[in-house]
This record gives sequence, C-alpha cells and structure tokens, in this order.
Amino acid sequence: MSQKPKFDLSTTRHRLSRPQMLEALLKFAAGRTPPHTATAYKNSSPSVSIDVLTREFGSFRAACEAAGLPTDGMKQEYSDEELLSHFERLVNWRHEKGLNPVPSILDFKKHKLEVGVGISHDAFTRRFGDYKRFLRLYEQHHNGELARNALIEEAKKPLRPKREGISLALRAKVLHRDKHRCTSCGARAINLPDGDVLEIDHLVPVADGGDGSFDNLTARCSDCNRGKGARFQG
Repeated sequence: MSQKPKFDLSTTRHRLSRPQMLEALLKFAAGRTPPHTATAYKNSSPSVSIDVLTREFGSFRAACEAAGLPTDGMKQEYSDEELLSHFERLVNWRHEKGLNPVPSILDFKKHKLEVGVGISHDAFTRRFGDYKRFLRLYEQHHNGELARNALIEEAKKPLRPKREGISLALRAKVLHRDKHRCTSCGARAINLPDGDVLEIDHLVPVADGGDGSFDNLTARCSDCNRGKGARFQG
C-alpha cells in the first residue's frame, strides 16, 4: 500500500512581497529598450514568474505600470490600420523567409516570439472576424481589386448565417400546415405543371438573418419563389 503524500503547511512556497516582484521587473528592464513585453519577460528566465505577477497585479501591463516602466508600446486596443499594417508585416516576414506569404493563425505567435513584439491572433479576429474570410478579402486588396478602406469595412461586417438544410420531416410539416398550397398565389400542389412541386421558402431570407425554423418557412410554387427573390414577404 502506497504512503499518503506528506501534507505539511510549513513546506508551502513562501509568498513574495510586492517590492520583491517589482524588483524582479526592474532587473528585467535594466538595459532593455521598451516596450517591455510579456514574451520578452518570459524569455529572460526571470526570478519571479509572469503568472505570479499577473495574479498580484491583474496583468503584466499593470505590473509594469506599478514598477514605473513605460507601457506606451504595450497597446491593448489597436486601430484598424494598425491591425492591417501588422498583418502586412506578417506577409513580408514570411516572404523574406522564402515561404508562401499567406500567414497562418500560428504565424501571429511565431512572429511575436521571434521579434519580441506583435499582436495576437485573438486581437486581430476580434476586430475582423472570420480569418478565412479576411484572407479572401485581403487577396482582392493585394491584387488591386478592393480598396483598403473597403477591405476594412467588409472584413468587419458580421458573417451571414449559413443556410440550413430542410429535412424531409420538416418539409412535410410545412406542406401540411399550408394545406399543400402556394401561400403566395394559392396554387394547389396537384394542379402544378408536370415536374413542378411546391418549394419550401424562407419568409425572412437567410441573407437577412432568417433561420430554418418552422415558423420562418412557407410553401411556394416555383414561379412565386423565383419571382420573390431575397425580399421580405408575409
């Protein structure tokens, strides 16, 4: 039978004081050019871990401010242009390495680790949303097909909801509710031309945020459905 682990409070780790933590930060900053980033601090093999500083001060930036270190370069909010310019630095960074210039998500971290400063992928996608969509838009901008301000504007737009498939069971429920008639012109399914069937359509188009729920679906003949297009219909 294995021994129980020793549980002795006298052996717990000694808690560092704030002055000791700040001393470690000042020692790290000595002779270094600001901004003093969290990544650079981690890589310096510090005597006080960044986790300890974060628990005590709330963030590495706050710890630097408490130590009187300059934090002008440690930005947490970026302008659209700053984010886009950083992406272009990633493009050039990969190109200079002889790689495909299209940055991956992981390149945000790799670049920051290599040069010591950078912007996280999270900060980038919080502003510009889906990364794959941003890459497609940037390709158009890079090829002269999309102006810079249009790239930023389009990238910040919310993604349109994906069109959901309508199951056979849901289709049957909608047709039964609508009495197998087109809700626009009243045509009965049995009177439609050969080969035509009633179609299940969205009252609020998917492009405008409509979903595939029962209440947002209706039966329409093909002529009425094609004539409607992506417009709101009652």
